[in-house]
Amino acid sequence: MYRAHEMWEDSLRVAKANGNTKELGEIAIKIAENMEGEKGTQFLIKNGLIEAAVDFEANQERFDDAFRLANNHAKYKLPEVHLKYALHLEDENRFKEAEEEFIKANKPQEAINMYEHKQDWHSALSVARQYHPESVNKVFLNQAKFHLERRDFPKAEQAYINAKEPEKAINMYQEARMYGEALRVANKHAPHLVHQINENYSRGPQA
Repeated sequence: MYRAHEMWEDSLRVAKANGNTKELGEIAIKIAENMEGEKGTQFLIKNGLIEAAVDFEANQERFDDAFRLANNHAKYKLPEVHLKYALHLEDENRFKEAEEEFIKANKPQEAINMYEHKQDWHSALSVARQYHPESVNKVFLNQAKFHLERRDFPKAEQAYINAKEPEKAINMYQEARMYGEALRVANKHAPHLVHQINENYSRGPQA
């Protein structure tokens, strides 16, 4: 009721008496947002809401202060601040700096996704190989899909081979009725499929 009417002090009073830490922090941040400058942060600290103060500073994009508070009072919040800073840097197209912050936040997958979104496959693979090896093949497969959508078959093929998925390259060529290319890939990377490809080819266009 108090929140609905933006009666924040009363909301805070009830939350202190009966609410959980998360609710208390959310209400206190709302109050802090209505204060000027550093008064909001001081209000949160005064009420013993260090976590909320860290969140408040990060949400206001005062990242130096957020890092300082977290370092001094709540080190377990540091990865969260690094993540918010990384997302801020990504929005500003400062991708290399964003990558570094994603790594500090223990979120290498977020850095990989960022680079994939801008089709920077080299950087996506670099992060995956160094910090999240289990994602390497997935990056290659996403790269293959990107090239296939643009009908750049040679690049898609190479990405499938790099992902150790020659069957997908073969299927790609067969679906495009490029049986010679399918046979070439099979002969080199998947000999057990040669007979099947020849059979498909012999059936002609109706296959």
